[in-house]
Amino acid sequence: MMQIKYATPSDAPTIHYLMIKAFEEYNDEVPPSSALEETTESITAALEDGEQALISYIHDEPVGMIRFRL
Repeated sequence: MMQIKYATPSDAPTIHYLMIKAFEEYNDEVPPSSALEETTESITAALEDGEQALISYIHDEPVGMIRFRL
């Protein structure tokens, strides 16, 4: 069963993991994806500064995420 949860700054490591997993195949692209330059710290700071995120889980395993500002 899929669940979607709002992320908090403490979820930054999970968001970072999912971003790296999703974008690592584009590492050699020109230009490379800026997503690969993100850090857990930069994600935490963004979430503390008003950015929002959702994380999707299947059987309690994170499988996707989206970051956004309203």
